[in-house]
Amino acid sequence: MRNASTIILALVAACLLIGMLGCTSLALSGGKKYKVDVTNVLLRMKAQIEQDGEIADGTVSKLKSVMSKYEAEFSQNGSYVTCKRIVETLEGAKDSSLTTFQMNQNVMQMIVDVLETLKTEIKD
Repeated sequence: MRNASTIILALVAACLLIGMLGCTSLALSGGKKYKVDVTNVLLRMKAQIEQDGEIADGTVSKLKSVMSKYEAEFSQNGSYVTCKRIVETLEGAKDSSLTTFQMNQNVMQMIVDVLETLKTEIKD
């Protein structure tokens, strides 16, 4: 009988934890959601540059999608403007005279700039 009550208690605790985590993600909106979405994509880009030496087209598309989603509310923010420059830089890469290394360095610096800007631009 003791084992059954322990299992039930563990299941209840797990359900509560899942419920709390679900509510936390649902509670994000506006600036906080923008900050999380942009940060996630930029960290993925940063990792791709560090590991693969290039950014996957799908990741660039994801950044464009995030920007489109938040354009009306955040297009005047410094982080948004810099993200737009990242996309423009990556889309113009084929026509650029920069080497892949130089391009990656430029994009990496912009990513760092956006991440730093988001710390103060959007309050947690």
